[in-house]
Amino acid sequence: GRPRKKDFDGYTQVVIKAATSHFRFLIVTEEAFPKDAQMGQFALVSWAAACEALDFHYSASPAILKLISVRASQVHGELKTKARQLVHGFYPFDSSDNKRIIRANQDLADNLKEDYSFTYKDDELIHKGVFKSAIIQKIINKMWFATRNDEGVVHHSFFKPIRIQTHALVLSVIECCIEEYATGYKVDVDFSGIAYGPVYRKHLKNLQKFAD
Repeated sequence: GRPRKKDFDGYTQVVIKAATSHFRFLIVTEEAFPKDAQMGQFALVSWAAACEALDFHYSASPAILKLISVRASQVHGELKTKARQLVHGFYPFDSSDNKRIIRANQDLADNLKEDYSFTYKDDELIHKGVFKSAIIQKIINKMWFATRNDEGVVHHSFFKPIRIQTHALVLSVIECCIEEYATGYKVDVDFSGIAYGPVYRKHLKNLQKFAD
């Protein structure tokens, strides 16, 4: 069956917990949707970092590496849940069977996605403040800085400054949440690597161009 943390002894569980934390940071700050080989590499690096920090000398078994790797989809799911609430409150989407509202939802989703309008501080016709939309910072705060125990506060070295990979991940999840209203009706859109890996890389490329 699927490996579980409780299958291991107490101290190994502590190391697994530290390794999964490190792995989450790599997903958020290095590559949000790694391919299998890179995912395995991230798991190994995370295990090594945890072992070094906790003075533990034990090679990771395939079961341990798998246990660490599943955290990628967990990060995506957590981020999507938190972002959806903010995005659907930030933009005037409305759940209704009214034809006028359905059409308004479609138009809003189309307008926000066109030329990446949702990334701008002012998403009207005149685009000002690229990558300055308030929704970006709201999601970053909610996901990583909401309480003093959150990852961005406890492990601030990974988030000072906020890396462009993190920004690209946030832009991708905003796009995913907007896409949920693309038909006019609210539908669940899976924030998966298959669908959003290419979207993430496109945002990353745009951010790199902007930074140069």
